[in-house]
Amino acid sequence: DFPMAVARRFSIVNGKIVYKKDLVAGYSDYYKRISKANEKKFLALLQKFYTDSRFQKFYNNHLPLYKECEEAMQTMVDKIDFGWYDRFFGPKQYCEQNVFLGILIGGANYAVHNKKSAKGKDVEIVDAVMGCCSRKDGRIYYGPEYTLPIIIHEFNHSYCNPLNEEVWEKISDKATELYTPNEEFYKSEAYGNPLYVMNETFVEACVIRYLMSHPELDLNGFTIEDCIQIDLRKKFYMIRDIIKVLGEREANPDLYKTMRDFMPRYIEAVNNYKVESHKQPKD
Repeated sequence: DFPMAVARRFSIVNGKIVYKKDLVAGYSDYYKRISKANEKKFLALLQKFYTDSRFQKFYNNHLPLYKECEEAMQTMVDKIDFGWYDRFFGPKQYCEQNVFLGILIGGANYAVHNKKSAKGKDVEIVDAVMGCCSRKDGRIYYGPEYTLPIIIHEFNHSYCNPLNEEVWEKISDKATELYTPNEEFYKSEAYGNPLYVMNETFVEACVIRYLMSHPELDLNGFTIEDCIQIDLRKKFYMIRDIIKVLGEREANPDLYKTMRDFMPRYIEAVNNYKVESHKQPKD
């Protein structure tokens, strides 16, 4: 995700690539991943490439393609109930959500996080960066069966990750017990520690709760069980348990005003999970 994190910090103004002045410097460990000196060198090289390649002309020549991609994605975004986030997790102030189309980044999808200052407030920015599209009947196409769950997933991270981090000391032993026998597999999937696996499991369980609460969505025959099976192949073994316990949160909105209020019950469900209850393939 880091090339897009870098790109998100720049703007093009009158043919010059410049820093966005409203972004909070160093947010989300940004400067742990690139030094300011190397960022400055990169910016100079990028400016040279932009000028030498006459990139603005290239961009302008492809505007019809970009517009077609935007229109195809808009049909998907219009299907999302963004009010669900406040209802499910609790209200969150000062948050901006965007979808970016990375039509040259392959099949990967990921979130990029930033903060900006606006009217004296820090506004969290969550960008869902979507990978390459498909074509259907000659037109750009984003299938709902893979597009909608991914967008919901990426935006979930800004809610789920901080909650997991807040309670990490209370669930880390169980998470590590699950992670250790499958460490090689998880690392091959870019989940480099137990917290990453718990974040993904929590996020995916919330995606499925979203789908369960929106039965009107047409996912081209893709079912909730299909989603769960994909998660199990990723070795998110707690997924069914977390889905089940999150149902209590939805069923008792007066008892649990926000997801943060619900976290003691979540901790209990995680720690009650029996690691030996599943087979752990040697792959």
